[in-house]
This record gives sequence, structure tokens and C-alpha cells, in this order.
Amino acid sequence: MFIGEYSYSLDDKGRVVLPSGFRADLKGTIYVVKGFEGCLRVYDEREWSIQQQRYAGLSDLNEKARKLKRLIFSGMNEVVPDRQGRIKISQALLSYAGIDQEKEVVIVGVDTHIEIWARQRWEQFINSYDQQIDVLAEDIDSDLREPGKK
Repeated sequence: MFIGEYSYSLDDKGRVVLPSGFRADLKGTIYVVKGFEGCLRVYDEREWSIQQQRYAGLSDLNEKARKLKRLIFSGMNEVVPDRQGRIKISQALLSYAGIDQEKEVVIVGVDTHIEIWARQRWEQFINSYDQQIDVLAEDIDSDLREPGKK
């Protein structure tokens, strides 16, 4: 499980250091893809396999499904962290996430995956939604309930 919020700077080669607490779970190839709300999502091999199966299950007859798959897979990076726990992120993904404009990033653990945000976007997101946690939970209450309980 990935948890926590960490601040880092992108180096001149477009690399970012992964938090030390995340590295044990990110051995081998990891996958960096376009995320929602303008962030990047990072998956380990096991979780990416689960996500990939979900995308494979989408019908190519559905226009939105085709567009989503193109956006996700065309920009995806497969990377292996170096000895210092750094990963190289492509210029296209940096641009998508607004990280090419500012070198400061926030890395967030989100249970099964990691998100990488441009600091300014993260702060805007938090400022917009942090005080609404109760409303968000209420809106998705049925998804949060334990199975079999109403």
C-alpha cells in the first residue's frame, strides 16, 4: 500500500527520486501513465497488469474507450529506477502534468498506485477539495460501505 505525501525537485535530466518507503514495492519495471486531474500515475508491475486487463476489457466499438486507451497507452513510459531510486519521465508526460514548467513535484501514495503532481496543481487540488472530504465521502457512500451492510 502506498501512502503519504512527499516533495521533491526534478533534476536537469528529467528524473525524480521516488520516496524511500515506496522503493521496496517498486522493484523491476514500473509504468508511468497520464492520470486524471493533470497528474501522472505510477504503477508497479502487478498493479499495472490489473489495470491493463481493465483497459483490454473495454470495447473498441466504443469511441470513448478507444480515445481513453490511446491517451493512456501512447504516452506510457516503462522505466526501471536507478540505484538512487530515480526514474526518468518523458518530456511528453512532464508537459502533460505541467512539471516541465515548474520543477517542484509532489509524490502522493494513493493505496495501489502513486501519483506525481506539479506542486502548484497539487496545491490547487488540495485547496479545492480538502475541506470537502465529508461531501465526497457522502457522494460515494454506497461504494465505501462494507459488503452486505446498508
